Amino acid sequence: MSSAVRIGCSEDEAIFFDQCIVTDKAASLAARIDSANVDGHLNNVLVKLVLRAFSLKSLQCIQTLLPRLTTLQEVDELYERNILHKYIISLGRSKAMSVPSTPSSEHGEDRFFITPAVNSRPASPTRLGRSLKPKERLDDIAILQIILERIPEKLRSGLVARDYNGRTPLHYAALYGSYKACEVIAQCMRDWNFLADPVQWDESVWEDSEGLTPLHLAVIGNHHVTLITLLEAERRDPFSSTIRKVNGQSVLNLAVKENNVDIVSQLINAGMDLNYQDSNGETALHLACRLGFVEVVKRLLAGSEIQKCQLEVREHTFGWTPLFVAAVEGFTTIVELLVAAGAEYDKPDSSGWYAHEHAYFRGHLDCGNRIFPPDTPSPQPDASQSGAPVSSLSRSPAAHVEPRSDTVKSFGHRYLVGHSMIMVTLGSTDVRKSAHSTPINIDSLPLTQAIPTHLDTALTLVVTAKGAESESYTFDLPFQDSPANDPLVFYAKDPEKVQLLFDIVPTYAANRDKIVGRAVALLSSVRTNLGLSRTSLHGGVTLPIIESRSLNVIGNIAFEFMTVTPFEHANMNIGPNSTYWKSLITSRVIGHRGLGKNEYGRKSLQLGENTLASFIAAANLGASYVEMDVQLTKDNIPVIYHDFLVGETGLDVPMHSLTLEQVSYMCHCVNTDLVSCRERITRLRS
Repeated sequence: MSSAVRIGCSEDEAIFFDQCIVTDKAASLAARIDSANVDGHLNNVLVKLVLRAFSLKSLQCIQTLLPRLTTLQEVDELYERNILHKYIISLGRSKAMSVPSTPSSEHGEDRFFITPAVNSRPASPTRLGRSLKPKERLDDIAILQIILERIPEKLRSGLVARDYNGRTPLHYAALYGSYKACEVIAQCMRDWNFLADPVQWDESVWEDSEGLTPLHLAVIGNHHVTLITLLEAERRDPFSSTIRKVNGQSVLNLAVKENNVDIVSQLINAGMDLNYQDSNGETALHLACRLGFVEVVKRLLAGSEIQKCQLEVREHTFGWTPLFVAAVEGFTTIVELLVAAGAEYDKPDSSGWYAHEHAYFRGHLDCGNRIFPPDTPSPQPDASQSGAPVSSLSRSPAAHVEPRSDTVKSFGHRYLVGHSMIMVTLGSTDVRKSAHSTPINIDSLPLTQAIPTHLDTALTLVVTAKGAESESYTFDLPFQDSPANDPLVFYAKDPEKVQLLFDIVPTYAANRDKIVGRAVALLSSVRTNLGLSRTSLHGGVTLPIIESRSLNVIGNIAFEFMTVTPFEHANMNIGPNSTYWKSLITSRVIGHRGLGKNEYGRKSLQLGENTLASFIAAANLGASYVEMDVQLTKDNIPVIYHDFLVGETGLDVPMHSLTLEQVSYMCHCVNTDLVSCRERITRLRS
């Protein structure tokens, strides 16, 4: 890669600046900067030179450049990150990614091209044939300390500045598990009066745009040492018996979901509230029981000197304690731990069910028997009962059943009214495809359009839906995490007119107008057609990325999409008790194909299955829902019919091979034959 990085000045000056940084000649660099012609963009040039000096660990140049800065951030930086954000991010990514060595080229235009999808941070850089001397091999944390010492006092606020995602450099240090960087940053924040002792890193003031604090990010990354460093940096009283207040999302609950016993233990020792209830009323013990994490349950039950787990805390929906949750999931070992810890097994939930009844009802017989202490005989489930199992314990006259709660639990997304929902997934959800791991591939790009800093990614992917109602989505390139986990959601009145735009822009183009390359998908034509008015259910698409100036193909992007259209009907009433099964307090009766499946051996009158008469009869007999089978005819008309093959024609013909007119004619003929048969029987009897 050429060292002549275009940084906003002439090419000769850029080459000279880069050579000074590579050889760490601070005096020559300072003299040339003072006489350089940069058209009023001196600070932007200085920031880029500082980032270059960071990457090469040119100590003298760093000490010369930092005092000359007027701001730590470039004017057109897309993510609003300053040099401290970028340096911390580079530390984390250099550890997480293995960097392949790329041979340098010495031939003409090849020097001015990079491969943006590969991190360009060198592990042991060699420039201009000069190897780094042993005295210059400073570690990254030593460089960070020098940076913080040399930053002018008026620019120290950059240490607590928020980027586009609402994160400070400390957030990224916690995210990537750089515990030494966390220690240095916290100390500087304290020395510069940005902290008031004691501090609590999980308070709402430290939340980013996603509601995550440095403690949350350390837990998500399973960085145990980083978590200890952050807790020690809070400088709280180690002998304090007060329980930490929870602001927002509980860090302990998050650690339980990660199934990291060491982190859970550290948080308990730090005074995290063991019995904090989230919006659903669930505690950390509820979560551990639901997920089946035995070791985490043991650690939660052990508690600490200042607090113990309350075993009878009930969540808000069904009034379940952790014992109920473990019984429902069938985790026998956890049930035994809870019973041994003193969990009450003889109290019902808000529906009047006991924990062992839930276990029996779901087929966890052994688990249901373990709910009782060893010296207590366990009631056996009654197989003759069609509904809830009835035991002598739960139905004894002395048993007290609490009144049923009116709370309900809602499922499903919000109703689509007038708008369709377009879900776009980058890459592929099919793990057998290579696109699952590499949704985007980019070839060489000119350095004039993508400027590498060696500390942060040079390019950004911006996904926009033209003709839809939604914000655009941005991703750093290369992808640090698989983007296939979270689909991109857009809403549109007419999805056929939506255009998906995949733009490759420089990270430093704040207005996003400096497009390097673009791929466009027209949803009306991008899906594969399978005949007249038919399209493939598989929405996998691979598009070429076209360079904005030369119109050459510079890469490709793979994605899948799905369009969810609203269901509209004049007789459909969207109310509190329709469409979704919202109440799980009692069991419901559902009519199978209406009143039930027709059987040839029955002599009694049977209403035809999957018919309106059968549906109405099921509702009259108390069914809350009916189950039906819907298929498409050849002309894409939905009809209610169970069997895949239609036998009434005399031949076994698939339903999708018949048009609606043919199906209607077939039904008319069958009904006519039935009427004529009844008339014959009547005449014979008479």
